[in-house]
Amino acid sequence: MPELVWSGKYEADGSRRQPHLPVAALRTVEAGGVAPDETSHTAPNRLIAGETQRVLPALLAELAGQVNLVYIDPPFATGLDFTSTITLPGSERHIRRTAYRDTWGSPDDYLRWMDETLWLLRELLADDGALLLHCDWRAEGMLRLLLDDIFGAENFRNAIIWSYRSGGASRREALARKHDTILLYARSPRFHIRPQIERQYLRKPFMGSACDARGRHYVNTLLRDVLEGEMTCVGADGGLVRYNVRPVLNLSRDRLDYPTQKPLGLLQLLLTLTSDPGDLVLDCCCGSGATAHAAETLRRRWIAADASPLAIQTTRKRLLALAAPRPFIVQRPVHEGEMQVAASAATLTFTVEQSGRAVTVRLTGYTPPPGSMLSTDNSSAADDPTHGLWHLDSWSVDWAHDGAIIRHRAHAARARNGARELSAALECTFADPGHYTIAVHVVDFAAHETTRTVEVTVE
Repeated sequence: MPELVWSGKYEADGSRRQPHLPVAALRTVEAGGVAPDETSHTAPNRLIAGETQRVLPALLAELAGQVNLVYIDPPFATGLDFTSTITLPGSERHIRRTAYRDTWGSPDDYLRWMDETLWLLRELLADDGALLLHCDWRAEGMLRLLLDDIFGAENFRNAIIWSYRSGGASRREALARKHDTILLYARSPRFHIRPQIERQYLRKPFMGSACDARGRHYVNTLLRDVLEGEMTCVGADGGLVRYNVRPVLNLSRDRLDYPTQKPLGLLQLLLTLTSDPGDLVLDCCCGSGATAHAAETLRRRWIAADASPLAIQTTRKRLLALAAPRPFIVQRPVHEGEMQVAASAATLTFTVEQSGRAVTVRLTGYTPPPGSMLSTDNSSAADDPTHGLWHLDSWSVDWAHDGAIIRHRAHAARARNGARELSAALECTFADPGHYTIAVHVVDFAAHETTRTVEVTVE
């Protein structure tokens, strides 16, 4: 059979090389969506901060054959750095933050990384599970052959087209490239699509068309493999479900200041097509957190991971902003003998005010760590009326810190768009007297995380 070959695909004896990566332990460092009396160190949903080749072996040791669906939006081998530019609150200063670098020494390096990643993902999938791989014209051909090699060509199900009208257009070299491809591969013949019925409205009656209560003519057809615009499907109860799969543009109200952000409606539709409520969904290049958010809305369990600190902050902030997020934990892979994440060199100051059992934590100052892109500001602390708090994107308080896990029991964050105000005070009324350790956790616009603790006695 024809095959795709790259340097390092085979061992010296001619056998197919398999990933041999050290297995790290996943250490829980945070918990979100917790009730005030939450004490569990575990949760069904996880956000993991770490490199794919560290995270996936750790998950494989625990969850081999148990993941129902994988969605992965990996690097596309563009050779570019993906950045976002934001204006810092209260100033005219702009900073450019790098989300990730999609640069490789050679096509062989990219293929070796993708081969290891896809092999590990296949081993994580349940026998009736499936993988959705998001790509574009640059790597689609290579990745299709690679997936045929790993999953078997017989397990290819669809090349789903996500069509859009945004982005640049070539005038001479080619037609404007206005779609991405999402390759769907089954783990085995046991996987099945959850077919959806799409409602298409017509300008005038047609054979077999119907008319709704608003006088609109329509036909119901099986959903095809091209996704575009705003799509309306007929739900299991006969009601209509709308999926907005339009791209998230710079001026969109849903924009999260993260490059390559995918629309929530696209992920909701993909998860509806390929999984059931209660299924476990994995996204190891989670970016802006659209997969985890979609899984929350559809009652799927989820694991989201990314090597980018900006991706972790964007996803954490997105989840904590939900009206009633289910409990989730934040983990980091740590190999045996490896040191924990070094303490931040940033300066954080705050006060604690008490009135009976009511305790208020009020931020009073923040200075980014030396060498940060934020630390190059020319204004002096003495002339800054906000005492550097404009550097902060979000912060949380754990009112009863156990010394190991930060529980986001109170949280404040700047709006994703529009107003950039950040509450500088969070409060709690303790139910019981006692001695408590309060932990204050802040994240600045460069995704630097800082935690400081203070002891308080509540009478």
